[in-house]
Amino acid sequence: MSDIDQQETIDAVLEYWFSGCEEDPHATKKRQKLWYGFNEKTDAEIRETFGTLTEQASIDLHTSWAQSPRGALALVIVLDQFSRQIYRGSSRAFMQDPLARAIAFRAISQEFHHQLSIPGQIFLIHPFHHSETLSDHDLAVKLVEELRLKADQVWSEWLDESLRFMRSHREIIERFGRFPHRNEVMRRPSSDEELEYLETGSRYGQ
Repeated sequence: MSDIDQQETIDAVLEYWFSGCEEDPHATKKRQKLWYGFNEKTDAEIRETFGTLTEQASIDLHTSWAQSPRGALALVIVLDQFSRQIYRGSSRAFMQDPLARAIAFRAISQEFHHQLSIPGQIFLIHPFHHSETLSDHDLAVKLVEELRLKADQVWSEWLDESLRFMRSHREIIERFGRFPHRNEVMRRPSSDEELEYLETGSRYGQ
């Protein structure tokens, strides 16, 4: 793939995911169903449009994207978000998580996140709060807290909600050391405490 083709693909991923909402906090509310909901039509659309790309990214065929802020963000969205919709309901939905975390960590270490929009920064952080390692959640919460302090006030409400979700995910990992709602698809036996939690607790999608 040529440099021009790569940039066009990066732009296509980001345009699909954000669709003009990167500078408009009110527009982010319209993207919530795509980002966090379950819709078979959307899953099929992502599978058809980005399925091959996701397969390629999962075997390191697009690691060169990680050399730029927007490229790293697009790669994280492919590995951390598209994979969850393409492989929904199977353990394969989580197989790309370690690579997504590594790319996100490298990008943040290079301070790429400071060159991204507010929603872009949140999605670059997402692999850490999808992790089942507590230190990753500590990092996610820390990064969003820092972003909340420096961001323009128009983003306060949306960032407060993001921070609430980050903290609630962290609480689950602190309590169980993993996400109990993944146990069935990951073929992991649930403890009695986890079974009790699954009856009443929040599952947070995948």
